[in-house]
Amino acid sequence: MGRLIRGISKNARFFVADTTDVVQEALDIHKYDEYSMKTFGKFCTLASLMGATLKGEDKLTIRTDTDGYIKNIVVTSDANENIKGYLVNTTDENFDGLGKGTMRIIKDMGLKEPYVAISDIDYSNLPNDISAFFYNSEQIPTVISLAVECTNDGKILCAGAFMVQLLPNADEDFITKLERKAEAIRPMNELMKGGMSLEQIINLLYDDMDTEDDSLVEEYEILEEKKIKYSCDCNSERFQKGIMTLGKEELKHIFEEEKEIEAQCQFCGKKYKFTENDFDDVMKRIEDELEGIVSIGFDFESSLKSIELANRYSFVNAVIGVHPVDIKKYNDEVEKELERLALTEKKVVAIGEIGLDYHWMEDPKDVQIAGFRKQMELAERVKKPVVIHTREALQDTINVLKEYPNVGGILHCYPGSLEAAKPLLDRYYIGIGGTLTFKNNKKTKELVRELPLEKIVLETDCPYLTPVPFRGKRNEPIYTKYVAEEIARIKEISVEEVIRVTTENAKKIYGMK
Repeated sequence: MGRLIRGISKNARFFVADTTDVVQEALDIHKYDEYSMKTFGKFCTLASLMGATLKGEDKLTIRTDTDGYIKNIVVTSDANENIKGYLVNTTDENFDGLGKGTMRIIKDMGLKEPYVAISDIDYSNLPNDISAFFYNSEQIPTVISLAVECTNDGKILCAGAFMVQLLPNADEDFITKLERKAEAIRPMNELMKGGMSLEQIINLLYDDMDTEDDSLVEEYEILEEKKIKYSCDCNSERFQKGIMTLGKEELKHIFEEEKEIEAQCQFCGKKYKFTENDFDDVMKRIEDELEGIVSIGFDFESSLKSIELANRYSFVNAVIGVHPVDIKKYNDEVEKELERLALTEKKVVAIGEIGLDYHWMEDPKDVQIAGFRKQMELAERVKKPVVIHTREALQDTINVLKEYPNVGGILHCYPGSLEAAKPLLDRYYIGIGGTLTFKNNKKTKELVRELPLEKIVLETDCPYLTPVPFRGKRNEPIYTKYVAEEIARIKEISVEEVIRVTTENAKKIYGMK
């Protein structure tokens, strides 16, 4: 088990970690070579540092996509400092350096969409590239030292890191002094091999730092200490659900050829075996508990997958369209194909998820609005309802919807007030999902209190916005029952009434029997 200390001073926050045992356990599982293990161990350590400020069910993922010897690295951490990961090697023939490419930092904080930041990465220059990431993506000057060192027989001798980050409104010269100090002291691997404790390393960072009287640069406070573990949360149920997406017919075909299906976890190497009998009860339970599911696309490729799922399962219907974040993918050819599918595929029930998203701003507002209007016109031509996405763009979204009085649908994850939605309620229903169950989401709770039940539909936004008590985990359609329970509590009516009315609402808008 590893150890991490987090603290703060007047000008900075700091993280110091010993991940030797964690990296050793990862090596015992994955059996990587020395090149791979040193690089992988540094990313495990980085994940522990970056995950130290997570709260509750928050999760962080670091993913690299590179050329060279190491193709991909995936490492995750959570608020409890559970670390897991894996890497993908290419062959020795591609050994043109360990790898250069991109690094993605993904923070899932239970919101509709995770935070994603992308930067360049070079495995041979990690400290500088990580410092550059923090400065460019989060505007945080950072000093970091990463260490992983192996013995001749492949055992992890030491692994760890220190990281110091400038606080807002800090003295501008502090980070400069710190950089000079970091250059003057021995690297992290030598400090650890020399037997220095994490507390001693912290003292070393702050002591005698370019001061005339050789005193501490500033006092510091240790805020918390955490244990770090290599821990995988895989289970049989999760793999079973993944295999079920193959569909009944494909599974039947596989079991005609093989007696069992074997799946192996990439993170921990654990193997799971399934026979045909393992899926019979699960499939029956889904069909028994859910009257219907709508699978919604976000671009052309995912729209095709939604149709595929709908054609596999009698209780699944498809919604096709291009999300505003992906609107650059929308063109005349895509529009023609979406129109063809909407007219020929019987299980396509709506156009979506379409709308405006000014939060991520992948494309300018005028580009988003133009693409939005084109898909509204498409919905009007094929006589289908729409599923609307709006984020930090409510008024512009409402303005566009007013231009198409013959089109109705669902305002997905609606962020506004009842008053703002009133001009549209003759044609649109309000989608209510897992965020309603969040303790501090007073705005949505008030909306549900005021909104007639006859204008509400239940939704999941899988895999995001998972309701309490599963917040932070992957969302599933069956979890809508918790949303129904919260609506019933707010409106002081029975859960059965909520389910009955919202189901009828969904059937009405999608044209289902």
